[in-house]
Amino acid sequence: DLMDALISADESLLVIVERVGGADKLNLSRFILVNLYNGKICSAFDLPQRIVKIYPIPGRSTQLLAIRRSQKELAQTDKLLIIDLALKKVVKSSGDFPAPVKSAVTDGRRLWFALEGRKYFSEVELEKLDGKAAVTDAKNIVNVLQLSRNGKVLQVLEKGVCEFYDITDDGAMLAGSVALPGDISPDYGIACGGVQDLFLAVRRGDGLLLAGGSLNKIEDRAEGQGVYLHNENMLFVCSAIKNRIRRFKLPECDEERALEPGSLKPSVNNRTFRLFQRSGKPVELILLDDHGNIFKIHPTGRRGRKSVVRMVDTKGVR
Repeated sequence: DLMDALISADESLLVIVERVGGADKLNLSRFILVNLYNGKICSAFDLPQRIVKIYPIPGRSTQLLAIRRSQKELAQTDKLLIIDLALKKVVKSSGDFPAPVKSAVTDGRRLWFALEGRKYFSEVELEKLDGKAAVTDAKNIVNVLQLSRNGKVLQVLEKGVCEFYDITDDGAMLAGSVALPGDISPDYGIACGGVQDLFLAVRRGDGLLLAGGSLNKIEDRAEGQGVYLHNENMLFVCSAIKNRIRRFKLPECDEERALEPGSLKPSVNNRTFRLFQRSGKPVELILLDDHGNIFKIHPTGRRGRKSVVRMVDTKGVR
């Protein structure tokens, strides 16, 4: 089972985490590093941990942050881990938490994290991951923590509200908030142009765009994936409807023709598991589907183009 993935800082590798063992069994996690230039696996290793989420650590090309779930049979508790991909091992871990970690984000120096069901988030120095964390109360249960594109504002997505905290040497300072309609509880976000601009969504539910102080619904069945291209001011939002990738020009929110990767050769209409961008010209997206296939999407012209990076499941290919 695919658990998570991220693209390396130099955009040459896709790091994929798979779960080995069923949902109700003991798990270990398999890390697979795929070269995005030739599609070959350049490294793979297993860790005896149940990893459910990974995050990049700015400034550390071979290390990533990971959320570990508890496994009582192995005397493993809920923790945050720093994993070194070159050494193929855990190099630092937090103390034990009283609940699973829901979300985390780091700027490379500081780390913010939230526990499931809690109306607060915590901050700790990354180098002191196992140290005492400072706690900041939130208005409601915290679902997602993410940084603005300039890294100066912490965007806190909660049930019914989105809060914005300026990052200072004295900790996170509340700078503003926006109420969300109908007590929506977002579980995904994409930071956009301004420090208080973002797309937020409930997976397989409403997708809302907050830009310039205005909040608008732009998607009925958000897939919980997408990217924002800063230089083009373009937001790509994955929809569960026909597995489309919808395109919005910001800040006007003008929609361009949606991409339908499943209709592009080679035609494989699997669900989009993760979507990433690569910098430079022309614009290029990396799509990982839920069967583990990796494609390059070139969103040029009316329909766009698709090319194969790596195919692991050819069932249903047309």
